[in-house]
Amino acid sequence: MSTVKKRVIIIGGGTSGAMLANRLPRDEFEVTVIDKQPYNYFWPWLLYIAFRGSRRPIKREIRSVLKPWVNFIQSGVRVVNLQDRYVELEDGKRLGYDYVVIATGATVDYSRVPGLDKVTEMFGNYHSNEENAWRVWQTLNSMREGTLAIILVQGHTDARQAR
Repeated sequence: MSTVKKRVIIIGGGTSGAMLANRLPRDEFEVTVIDKQPYNYFWPWLLYIAFRGSRRPIKREIRSVLKPWVNFIQSGVRVVNLQDRYVELEDGKRLGYDYVVIATGATVDYSRVPGLDKVTEMFGNYHSNEENAWRVWQTLNSMREGTLAIILVQGHTDARQAR
């Protein structure tokens, strides 16, 4: 007895998108991951770059982190149509779905904390990209004296924006 598989489109081949794609049962779902770039970055490794100077590569081909039965399309997405249940790719091709997951990550807005954008420009950060993590490593290794402050800023939702 064969059952029709549910079509799942996951937009974003980063950690969350790849983990979900690999965890969905093969016999129940036909999974397609779409990402505009070919690489999956293991962002937690930026801590090892920033604080240990690790030269271990943090990126791999997305295809290499997905199970063989997961489809991968390298493309940007122009439209996600929730009513008619399709995703339109950059080339105009439309893919129908039963479920769509948008796992495109987050972008930090350093300007929300006064002065943080300037500090990040000067000294880098340990969570956004390799260049900034290396900037932290270089800053730490050039310090000979003084005080080091590591600041963690937790995001919040502004209730006024939610209205």
